[in-house]
Amino acid sequence: MSVRPETEPKEVVLEFEVDVSDAYIEDYIETLGVEPPRRWAIEFDLQEVPPHLRSALRKVHARYLNVEPYPRFPAPTDDPEEFVDLISPWLEVMEQEEAAQRDERLAEEKRAEENQKQFHASMAEWAGDHGSPRLKAAIVRGYKANTTYALERAGQELPGFWVDTAGDLEWGERSDPSEAALDLEEAVQHRLDAVGVDRRAKIVWLTEPPRLLLRWLEEEQGEDFEAQEAILVTDYLERYSIVLPVDPDLHREVS
Repeated sequence: MSVRPETEPKEVVLEFEVDVSDAYIEDYIETLGVEPPRRWAIEFDLQEVPPHLRSALRKVHARYLNVEPYPRFPAPTDDPEEFVDLISPWLEVMEQEEAAQRDERLAEEKRAEENQKQFHASMAEWAGDHGSPRLKAAIVRGYKANTTYALERAGQELPGFWVDTAGDLEWGERSDPSEAALDLEEAVQHRLDAVGVDRRAKIVWLTEPPRLLLRWLEEEQGEDFEAQEAILVTDYLERYSIVLPVDPDLHREVS
């Protein structure tokens, strides 16, 4: 009877990378006249580590592999006990931060899910009272109809506005707005208040229009878009930016 391994035992070498402090770099320069690297590689061959420290070193190494940034030490060290004492509090801070970030992501996902439910509930309610036969049929049959809903609702609540359903809209701050823009902003705000849309109208310099406006200009008018004044409303229906050019010739027509 005998027991023997199929292969020779393997060395266990734990590899770390750490950054050193600014104070260490300054002292190094003062002492040796050259600048050391910021990042240092440190390896521990467990055969050379005291037995009572091997488990602790392996545990911090496993945690280290799951954290992205590099720890910063006052100075590089290959003393296993000192190394464990230095890296352990850093790992705790990093793990706490990552746990907080995970919690925030989960909370954000939950908020997004709730917003999505509310959006679809509002869409179904509004479509039942005001929607076209097309929109009603699409909702009843379970089709995604967000764009149709947004366009129909904006067409009724805020005639002339273009809805940025594709996220293409770009704008800058508008200095010295024209009188026409100021008058239109006031009229839009009155309209928003009248239809119960709790948003503020704002004069902007529109540099990239919604895709629907751009397509209409190119296909129907044979023109290119030129940057211009417009009235912007963000978070319409809790998700869309909508825009009304000051030029009345560029207002969206709703059939």
